[in-house]
Amino acid sequence: MNKSWYPPPSRPRPVEGGLKARSARGAIARTWWSERFIAVLEDIGLGNRLQRGRTYARKGQVISLEVDPGSVTAEVQGSRARPYRIRIGIPAFGKSEWAHVERSLAENAWYTAKLLSGETGDRWPSMLPDGNHFVFWVRGDKSGICVGSLDSLEHTFLFENVSNAVYAAPGYLLFVKDQSLMAQPFSASGLEPRGEATPVVEHVAVNKPSYRGVFSASDDGMLVYQSGGESGAWHLQWADRGGKLTQSLPAQATFLEPAISPDGKRIAVAFGDYGGGGSNIDVWIFDIVRGTKTRLTFDPANDSMPMWTPDGGKIVYVSNRKGKNDLYMKSADGSGSEEPVLVDDSD
Repeated sequence: MNKSWYPPPSRPRPVEGGLKARSARGAIARTWWSERFIAVLEDIGLGNRLQRGRTYARKGQVISLEVDPGSVTAEVQGSRARPYRIRIGIPAFGKSEWAHVERSLAENAWYTAKLLSGETGDRWPSMLPDGNHFVFWVRGDKSGICVGSLDSLEHTFLFENVSNAVYAAPGYLLFVKDQSLMAQPFSASGLEPRGEATPVVEHVAVNKPSYRGVFSASDDGMLVYQSGGESGAWHLQWADRGGKLTQSLPAQATFLEPAISPDGKRIAVAFGDYGGGGSNIDVWIFDIVRGTKTRLTFDPANDSMPMWTPDGGKIVYVSNRKGKNDLYMKSADGSGSEEPVLVDDSD
């Protein structure tokens, strides 16, 4: 397979006097509620775009920033000649919505206590042998592993970690730390760690947007795991019906919604500009036989979810260039102009 079809990573164009984030590395959020907002965006599949956004913000690529009720709009200079605008919007709460929130908090002080303690989410429970207690991961000002029970809302914080833990017999908590799967001796009766954690295997994958290590352990001691690092970029691979790998693209990207052509010789897929220097998602065509890659869409908006027409001659895709998700169509060889298929006020 010809690897020359992958261009060198593009870099953002320099900006004079751009807005810069205060943090140079690590977490970019300064409060638990802003950290939680970023986590929600990551959970809906925007993790890689947010990572690029952090890089741009720290380099001073943000030209302007407007904060309004229910929306934030920025003008950003990417690798293209013209800056692009990006907006994040959520419906602003009115008086009735805030009144409902206040009533809910007043009815159960546990919710208020959780918010005041900085805890913004509980995930990935793993039951302990007694069938009543369980360990789980909590996100907050101090994220980590906790132990709780089915008959109480109280829980005990055990230790900090950026992803989940799983109980494994006869008495261990398994979790990923710095890409190593660790085994922490744990007393299921005393509900507390004992001694130091030791590494079991290295290079274990973590699904970063969901804060979950990709591994599992059975009661009889069987351990399965996926090797790799933090997810967010993938290889496109082909396998026959027997599960044997037959072909793989050499580069990594956040490939979205791949669609194979009716003749099986091409694949349409959406992903951001190679190298993370671009500003949006576009549709590309990979010719599996020739080993070539062709960009199909060029609009500054997001173009994704490609679909082949039955004859393989055209690609139908979704674009949000008018603020809503509409359908457009273009010849699969890139010739001619794109044409709207369905454009309306719905989303």
